[in-house]
Amino acid sequence: SIVDTNVDDFSNPRDVVAVNGHAGVFKAMGLYDEALAEYVRAQKLDPHDVIAVNGRAEVLKVMGCYDKALAEYARARKLDPHDVYALAGRAEVLKAMGGYGDALAEYNRAQTLAPRDVVVVSGRAGVFKAMAHYDDALAEYARAQMLDPHNVAAVNGRAEVFKAMGRYDEALVEYERAQALDPRNAYAVTGRAEALKAIGRYEEALEEYDKARANNSYDRVAGTGRACVLATLGRFDDALQTLSDRQPRDLHDWIDLHVRAMILLRLGRTAEAKGILTVGTSDSNPFLDTRDYFRTAFALVTLREGRLDEATEVLEQISNPACQNVANVLRFDSYGRLG
Repeated sequence: SIVDTNVDDFSNPRDVVAVNGHAGVFKAMGLYDEALAEYVRAQKLDPHDVIAVNGRAEVLKVMGCYDKALAEYARARKLDPHDVYALAGRAEVLKAMGGYGDALAEYNRAQTLAPRDVVVVSGRAGVFKAMAHYDDALAEYARAQMLDPHNVAAVNGRAEVFKAMGRYDEALVEYERAQALDPRNAYAVTGRAEALKAIGRYEEALEEYDKARANNSYDRVAGTGRACVLATLGRFDDALQTLSDRQPRDLHDWIDLHVRAMILLRLGRTAEAKGILTVGTSDSNPFLDTRDYFRTAFALVTLREGRLDEATEVLEQISNPACQNVANVLRFDSYGRLG
């Protein structure tokens, strides 16, 4: 893992490869300003270096600066019209923006350039998963595994689909397969923890999260998952201490903020929670899908306070399929109270 690499290992300030490596470490550590600065330095050393342009686009994507990320991927394509990874990166941005048809179109273009590229095939699978077209996603991940039987990302992706379908036993089998291929694969360890959490095996889930954090202290998914389990077990103070408390810079920060709000609600600190939820539903949160998680929680608060019209208005704004079941329950509650 790149986060196991010391920043000092990339010590030559005039070597573009070293500077890009430096930037990659900063990105993995969540130090985005530093990563962007290093990629700019790499571009100054070699204005035609596509890796630096794609790297800068990737950082901007992680930060939710989608328009800027698309502009960088367009620059990469101008430098190299056959660059598959610029197309794949652009597809991932479009997916994050909810443009699933456009994302698939970009991946299809990438496939014409590299029909056997596992990253492209797995990317298509990820779009199908986001659309809840699970059979198509499984078929694409199976194709990726046929192209490269040792590709851990495809095995993890297949596990993610099973988890999304609620088929947790099958997901656990796939995560174990991924760990057999790569015992230090943090994504497999964290994914296994998520599946164990979902079926109520909390102590085992905590062990897996701790293992993931021991392998990679910057594993944000493991930290958030661990906080959720601790909160479920009633260990609210421990859970709050596990969460990030920095100003939101990326998707993980916004997820942590949502989890923090939910814990504060459980603790009866409603005013603090509402302040967080209000920010999470606003335009300052660039991750559109996550806004619906904040909206769902905000609607719950307003229902508790008897502000039924406001709750109904908030619930009508929810479009994320992952939030619909909870939103529907709250809608029925709201309609029942309104008579």
